Amino acid sequence: DNVIDCLKKRLEASHKQFSNAAEEAEERQHENQRLSEQVKELNKKLKNIEMQGKSKQESFNAERTQMKEKANDLELNKVKIEGRVCEMNEAIRALQEELERKNNAIKNFEVAEKELTEELGRCHSHIEEQDDLIEELKSENKYVAQLSEKIQELTKILSQMLSLIHICRCRRIERCRSRWSTYH
Repeated sequence: DNVIDCLKKRLEASHKQFSNAAEEAEERQHENQRLSEQVKELNKKLKNIEMQGKSKQESFNAERTQMKEKANDLELNKVKIEGRVCEMNEAIRALQEELERKNNAIKNFEVAEKELTEELGRCHSHIEEQDDLIEELKSENKYVAQLSEKIQELTKILSQMLSLIHICRCRRIERCRSRWSTYH
C-alpha cells in the first residue's frame, strides 16, 4: 500500500507538473499568436507607407515633368521672341509695337520664373519629406527584424518544452517503461 500511495503521489505530482507545463506552453502559444498578429499589422503598415512613398514619388516625378515641359515652352517662346525682334528691325513702327510685346513677354517670363522658383522650393521640401519617410521605413524594418528574431527564439523554447513533455509522457506508458532503466 505504501508503494501504491507513493506512486499515486508521484503520479499526482507529475500530473501537476505536466498541467503547469501545458499551461505555460499554452500561454507561450498565445503570446506567439499575439506577436505574429503584431508582425502582420506592422507589415501592413509598412506596405501602406511604401505605397504612400511610391505615390508621392510618382507625384513628384509628374510635377518635375510638368516643370520641364514649362521650361521647354519658355525656351520655345524665347526663340519666337528672338525671331520677332529680327522682324522688328525692318520697320520702326513695327519695332515699337514689338518692343512693347517683348516687355510684356519679359514680365510674363519673370512671373513664370518666380512661379518656377516657388515650384522648385516646393519640390525640394517634398524631397526632404520623402527622405524622412525613407528613414521611418528603415527604422520600422529594424523593428520588424527584431520581432522576427524574438519569435524564432520563442519557437525554439516552445519546441524544447514540448520535447520534455513527450519524454515525461513516454515514461508513464507501460510499453515504454521497459526502455528506461529503473534508476531514471
